[in-house]
Amino acid sequence: MCLSKLGQIIYGALALITVGLLLASMFTNGWRQLEKKTTNITDDIKLPSDITLEDFGLFGFLCTFPKNETDVTVVNASNSTAEYCKTWFKNQPTWEKIVIGALILGLIFAAVSFVWNLLTFCACCCRGSIFRPLPLLSAFAGICIAISVALYWFKNQNYIEEIKDVQDVKHLYQHNTVSYSFWLAVGACLASFANLVVGSLVVCLADKYL
Repeated sequence: MCLSKLGQIIYGALALITVGLLLASMFTNGWRQLEKKTTNITDDIKLPSDITLEDFGLFGFLCTFPKNETDVTVVNASNSTAEYCKTWFKNQPTWEKIVIGALILGLIFAAVSFVWNLLTFCACCCRGSIFRPLPLLSAFAGICIAISVALYWFKNQNYIEEIKDVQDVKHLYQHNTVSYSFWLAVGACLASFANLVVGSLVVCLADKYL
């Protein structure tokens, strides 16, 4: 019983870490980083002072560039921020919307796993079956997050090609990489799969000793 309780403490900590990393990942603007030329230069004479790096998030309220510059989607400057962000999201590629949906599902599963673990922590006299959802919830969370980061990793590599047809920015952006928010999501994915192992051990120990 002591071992199963210790496992639940570890499980709860990992679930909380997963939720925290996901929230930080989803609500920061560091998913995509573009290298921007600040002057009219060529690659042959590019200097460090001519280059700036700009980060982008996933959600509408993160839809503006740093320093309130406009996004790659050309929107009428008279539009309100809400209208601008709505248009920005509408013009997101389908794969980015899938990434957002998968992250939200992953967050829900991770949050439910934390709550379920908390509710069952004091269930000393219950059978081990009450803990069976723990590894399943972590598995679902990990799979959802893994789908989102894998899809983003592969599709984001072509983002520069996708925006080259936008007249206002076709000559500005040269290189595209994933940024810190993406790696926070990767960390959440690893924490979820680690919790799958911990949750499975909790179930095994509970079945044996309860």
